[in-house]
Amino acid sequence: MKKLIFPLAAMLIAFTGCKKECEYYMEGKKCDTEVREKYYGTYVGTTTMTAAGNGQTETQTVASNVSAQSDGKEWVNLGSGIKAQLVTASTFEIPLQIIISGQNSAQIQGSGSFGQNTLGFAMVWIQNNNNFAFTFNGNLVQ
Repeated sequence: MKKLIFPLAAMLIAFTGCKKECEYYMEGKKCDTEVREKYYGTYVGTTTMTAAGNGQTETQTVASNVSAQSDGKEWVNLGSGIKAQLVTASTFEIPLQIIISGQNSAQIQGSGSFGQNTLGFAMVWIQNNNNFAFTFNGNLVQ
């Protein structure tokens, strides 16, 4: 009987000592906290838009308001209707999408990452048959 109890006790300790593995977009002891929540807020930084044809560059200081996106727990809104999907706990892809502002629309696609209080991403921006390289690098202000 003693020979049977010891292995069972050891197995019970081993099984209860395991930490639950979370999906990459969840964290916490019970995997009940969305990773994206720690990235919500306003990031102020610099956008750079460079025309593919002539290399003309325009730089501006802007704010990007990161918030939840209703497509799922791994999605965030980067501001201006730009949807991004987390692919790890801190990196994301911006899938091919069309954004509309007033009478204008643009096709965009790219990738980026969140750091400790930072946001950076790069996209290809196509508008009126013109291609642009677009980047944003900013810091969390609230």
